[in-house]
Amino acid sequence: MVIIGVESRERKRLLEINRVKDRANQTFEKYFPNPARPPSENQFISKWNEYIDEIGITFGAFRDYRMAFNQGIKTIHHYQKEFNWLVQSPSFLITDKPKPQLRTISWLQNAWALNDYLEDWQHNELFKHDPISVQEAYRHTMLSFIVHSGHCIAEVIKAFSQLLISGSYEIMTWSNIPFIPITIDSSKFNTNISIKRQQATQFVCYLYPITQGLLKLWKKWSKKQWQAPDSWSEIIDLLLNKTLDMSYSRFCSAAGYTCEQQENVKISQALLEYQIGRTKSYSIPLSNLTRLNQGQGAVRNIEDIPPPEQVSQAPSKSNYTAKGNNHHFDVFSELKACLYQEKSTQKLTSSVVRISLSKLIKRLRGSGQQSELVLVHWYYAKLARCTVSTLKTYHSHLSRKWLYLASQYALNTLGADELESVYLQAIESQASKKSQKYFAARLKNLHKFGVEHYGFSAISSQYLHADLTNSHTKSGFIDETLFVALLNSISTIDKFNGDEIQCVKSLCILSYRCGLRLSELKKLRIKDVEPSQIGWLSIRDNYLGNNKTSSSLRKVPLFPMLLPEEKVIIESYYQLKLEQVHHKMRSPLFSLSVGGKLPIDTFSISILVGSLLKSLSQLDYLVFHHLRHSCLSRLQLFLELHDDIPDIPQLNPYDKIQREKIHYLLFGHSTKNGYDAIAAFAGHESASMTFEHYFHFSDWIVAQKLHKANYQLTKGQAKRVGLNTKRALRCIEDSVDTNSSNDFLHKKLNIQTLINPIENGNTPCSLLNLPLKETISILNCHAALSLFEEGYHLNEICHRFRIQEATLEHWIKNAQAIKAISTTVAGQNYSRHFTKARVDCLLPAKPNTESEVKLLNQYMKALKLEYRSNKEAIHHFILYALYHTSTSRSGIYFSNPDELKRFIKASHIIIPKAHWRAVTHYLDASIYKDEWKVALNGVQRTVERAQTKRSKKSIGSVRLELKHPNKLNNRDGRVKRSSSSLMYIVHMMGIMLPLNIEKD
Repeated sequence: MVIIGVESRERKRLLEINRVKDRANQTFEKYFPNPARPPSENQFISKWNEYIDEIGITFGAFRDYRMAFNQGIKTIHHYQKEFNWLVQSPSFLITDKPKPQLRTISWLQNAWALNDYLEDWQHNELFKHDPISVQEAYRHTMLSFIVHSGHCIAEVIKAFSQLLISGSYEIMTWSNIPFIPITIDSSKFNTNISIKRQQATQFVCYLYPITQGLLKLWKKWSKKQWQAPDSWSEIIDLLLNKTLDMSYSRFCSAAGYTCEQQENVKISQALLEYQIGRTKSYSIPLSNLTRLNQGQGAVRNIEDIPPPEQVSQAPSKSNYTAKGNNHHFDVFSELKACLYQEKSTQKLTSSVVRISLSKLIKRLRGSGQQSELVLVHWYYAKLARCTVSTLKTYHSHLSRKWLYLASQYALNTLGADELESVYLQAIESQASKKSQKYFAARLKNLHKFGVEHYGFSAISSQYLHADLTNSHTKSGFIDETLFVALLNSISTIDKFNGDEIQCVKSLCILSYRCGLRLSELKKLRIKDVEPSQIGWLSIRDNYLGNNKTSSSLRKVPLFPMLLPEEKVIIESYYQLKLEQVHHKMRSPLFSLSVGGKLPIDTFSISILVGSLLKSLSQLDYLVFHHLRHSCLSRLQLFLELHDDIPDIPQLNPYDKIQREKIHYLLFGHSTKNGYDAIAAFAGHESASMTFEHYFHFSDWIVAQKLHKANYQLTKGQAKRVGLNTKRALRCIEDSVDTNSSNDFLHKKLNIQTLINPIENGNTPCSLLNLPLKETISILNCHAALSLFEEGYHLNEICHRFRIQEATLEHWIKNAQAIKAISTTVAGQNYSRHFTKARVDCLLPAKPNTESEVKLLNQYMKALKLEYRSNKEAIHHFILYALYHTSTSRSGIYFSNPDELKRFIKASHIIIPKAHWRAVTHYLDASIYKDEWKVALNGVQRTVERAQTKRSKKSIGSVRLELKHPNKLNNRDGRVKRSSSSLMYIVHMMGIMLPLNIEKD
C-alpha cells in the first residue's frame, strides 16, 4: 500500500531529520574521534570552530544548519556526563519569530469602519435622543462600557452583559474611580484571586461617568417582556445593528482603536494591546485594593501580632538520631528492595510487591516516620491501578527527592504556604522543563493522597503545575504603609541581634525597591555591589548559585531607588559586612551563618517575611515575592503616568526630583522602549512576562487616561446619559463637564468605598528610630578581637561593630583567660588550646570546610533556642570542655563516668549523640565498667588502648571526639576522622558568655 498525504509528508520529514543528524554525528566524530580522552579548553574551541565551518558548507538550508549545530551541542552534553568533559558548552541555536504586528492593513480597515460606526452612534443616537426601548438602552450601556470605559476583552464584555441582564452587580470605588469587579471563567486567562480556596479570574472594570449614568438609567427599565441576548452572535448583532459584517473577535480588537481616538486620550501601544486582550495583565484582589485608598492603609499594631518566635519560625528540620541523618537512605534502600528482585530471573508480580510494601508500611508506622510512610503507602495504593513497571518509573523519578524532603522537614506538620515553598524548590530543582512537568504531576498526586489520608495541609492545585507561570498569577501589592510596618516589626524581633535585623531589613528593601528575587539576593556577593553613587548590583552566576534564566544576567541600580532612611540602613549593613569578613569581597553579602561563608536560608526568610506580612495586613496571600511585584508595578506607574501620577502616598513615596532621576536612569529621554527597559530591569526575556505576572495596575492606568476624555455636553445630552437631574442642570449656564457629576452618580448608584477591615490599627509613616541592638555574634566577636590583636583602639572597634565597650572588654578578658589555661607535663607548662605555631594568637582557627560550617550553624541554632532554659547545663558543658582538652590529642578527656554522663546529657541539647565518637582506654578492665557502659549508651566507641591479660584493674578513661561531617555522612575517601568545630564553638562561646574563667 502506497503511503500518501499527511503520512507520506511526515515520513519524508522524519527521514530528512535523521539524515541531517547522522551526517552531523559523523562530522562531529571526525573532529572528536576519541571522547574517552577529554580535550582541553583550547583544543575544544579549535575543533568546534572547524566543526561549525564544515557543517556550514555541508548544509545549505538554515534549518538544517541549525539542526546540525544543536546536534553537536547535544553530543557535547552527553560526553560531559559520560566521559567527564570539563569544557564549556556553547548555547543552543534558536530562532525566535517576532510577534505579528497589531496594526495590519486588515486590522486598520476594521478599526476605521468600526470607528465611523461608533462615532455615528454616539452623536446621532446616544447624545441626540432618549432610548425608546429596553433593547436600545442595553445597547447604549454596552457600547459605552466598551468605548468610554475602554473594556474590549470579549470574555469581559460577555460577563458584563450577563451582569446587566441579571442586575446582580455592585459598584465600588477607590481613588475616586468607580468600578465593577467581574469574574470570568476562561482557560485563556490565568487565575489571579482565590475565593474559598478556589482559584478564579477577576477583572476590575473601571467605569467612565457616561457609563455610570447609563447604568443609572438602565435600572429604571422593566425587562419582563424583553428577550435578552444570550449568545455572542446575538450580542454582536444587537451592538452593531447588523450594519457591519464583523465577528466578535474582530469587533473587540478594533474597538480599542476608538478608545484611543478620543480627545486628550493618549494610550500606548502596550496598553492598547492589554485593552483588547492581546497582552494579559491582572489586577490585585479587592481586599488588597482597600489598602490603597487614602487613609485606609492601617495595619495591625505590632504588639497585636503573634510573637515572632511563632511567626518567624521556619519548619523544623529533622535532627540527627542515633543512626545519624540517614533515615531517607534506609527507606530508599528498603523501597528499592521491594520493587527490584536481585539475582532473580522470575518476573516480579504485583502480589509479591504488595506483600513487601505492606511489611514496610507496618515498620514505618511503628517508627513514626510519617512523611516516609505517605510515599510507601501511596505506592501500595497505586498497585491497584498501575503495573510494577509503572511503579518503578515513579520510584526512579520521585522517591529520592521526596525522601530527602522528608529528612529535612516534617512535611505533615507544615502549613499551606510552607508546603508550597518546599514543593516549588523541589520542582525547580529538576533539570529540564519536561522533567519538571512529570515530577510536578506525580508530586500533585502524592500530595493529594497525603491530604486525604495523613492530614497534609491542602494547597492550590494550580500551584503544583510544572509551568507555574501559565496557570495562576499570584497578584498582590505591598503598599508603603505596610512596608514601613514590616521593617518596624522586624526591628522588634527579640531573638534577632542587630546584625540579623539589619540583614533581614536589607533583604526586604532590595527586593521592594530594586525588584530582586530572593534567589538573586541569596547569591549576591560583596563584590557585586559597585562602589559608586548609583551602586550598580551585578546579578550573575557564581559559586553561590545560578541565575533563573539567561535573561536574569543584568545590572540593577541601587541607591537611586532607595529612600534616604533606607539608604542609611543599606550602607550601614554593607560596611558592617566588610568588617566582619575582613574585606573578602567574594563572601556572600547576606549571611546569617557563624563564619559569614554560607548564604542565607531562603526558605526561612520567605516564611518569616510572609508571616509578618500576613499578620500585619490580614491578607493571607501576601508573600515575600510580592515585594518584587510591588517594585515592578510601581515602575509601570512611573512609565505611563510620569508627571500625571495621582498623589497617592501608598503607591508613590518618591518626591518629584527623585522620581525624575529614576525615570531618566531607567528610560532615558524617550519612553519608546520603556516596557523593554522594565523587563530588562526585572530580568525577563520579554515585557509580556512582566505584564502577565507583575503589572497589577494596567486597568487603573487605562482608566486614568480615559478619564481625561472630558466630554463637554449640553444640558440635554447630559440628561439623556443620566449625568444629573433636570433640576440640577438648570443651575448650569454653560456646557456640562462629564467629571462634574461624580457626587451625584455616587449617591444615585449607591457606590461603596472599599473599607480596610482592620479596626483599631495604626498607620506608621516612618521607620521606628529604635536604638540599634548590640550585634552580638560569633562572627562579630571573632572580627572584633582580630582587630584588637592588630592593635586597633577599643573605641574604633566598638564603633565599627556596634558593640559597647564593656562587651568588648569582657570578650578580651575571657579570651586572655582561655589563652592562659594550661597543663603541666614533666614540669613544663603547655597551652591547652594553642599549639606552638599559634602561641601568639588570641583566637581559635576557624573551620575551613563548608560541611563543618553547616554543622556549626546547626549547633548554634540549637544553642540559641535552648540557652535561656538550660543556661546552667550549657555553662557546665563549655567550662568542662575548656579545662579538659589539649592540643596533643583531639577531643575532651574524661576519667570519671559520672562526669561523662553529665557532659553528654548537657551537650545533647546542642549536639546529638550520633555526632560523638568515644575513644576508650582500658574500659574492659575498669572497676567502673558498668558505669562507663551506661554513660556511653548511644555513642559510637572505638578502642585506642585495650587491656592485656596482665592488666590490673583501673578506672579507665575516655576521649570524646566530634565526628567530622564527611565521616558523619558516610562519605568515601580519605577524610578527617574528627572535627575541630567542637573546640571552635566551645572556645568562642567561652569568650562571649558570662563565665568565670580562671587560670588552670
